[in-house]
Amino acid sequence: HVLYVTNGLPDKADAIRKETLSVCEQLGMTPHFLNCQARAIPLNDFDVNKKILNLLDEFKPEVIFISFLLDDHDDHRRVNHLFLEVLKDKPLPKCEIWAYQVYSSVIPNVAVNITSQRKRKKEMINIWESVGKFNDLAHYILGVNASNCRYIKADDPVWVETFFVVPLEEYIELCQIYFSKTSYYFQKYLT
Repeated sequence: HVLYVTNGLPDKADAIRKETLSVCEQLGMTPHFLNCQARAIPLNDFDVNKKILNLLDEFKPEVIFISFLLDDHDDHRRVNHLFLEVLKDKPLPKCEIWAYQVYSSVIPNVAVNITSQRKRKKEMINIWESVGKFNDLAHYILGVNASNCRYIKADDPVWVETFFVVPLEEYIELCQIYFSKTSYYFQKYLT
């Protein structure tokens, strides 16, 4: 199951949603859409928060993948902030957080060799034509994965995904510390 918080900016939302459905179908994943507006993800919207809680209750995940809370993209950080708001003051499910790298480096404690999957990963990324229209997103992401080779000893070139993996309780504590003092770039998030 994959939870998509936004569908991108409004002028691309329909295309991104269609591309997302294609990726999920090819990978055998079930998408769930919150349909929040990019650059305007609410923290305390009853319907949004309830849907997240319902999904957690229904699927009882053992692992949750989320962009790293320090990622250099306001919406990626905002998703972490939303996650914190949804879960604070609630009994936390027993699961691990696998925070992944998008734009900013993570200090990984798990590195996964994806060399055998890199071509498939590129194919899937390239389905999001509307997102990668002005830059080669697959080239960038696989370049990041190539630079992560330093985390795995190998004789041949390798591509590596890195993760910051901790129990949910620890991740929530880190989010509480970070979001008690942080600021965003997008004006909407500053108010």
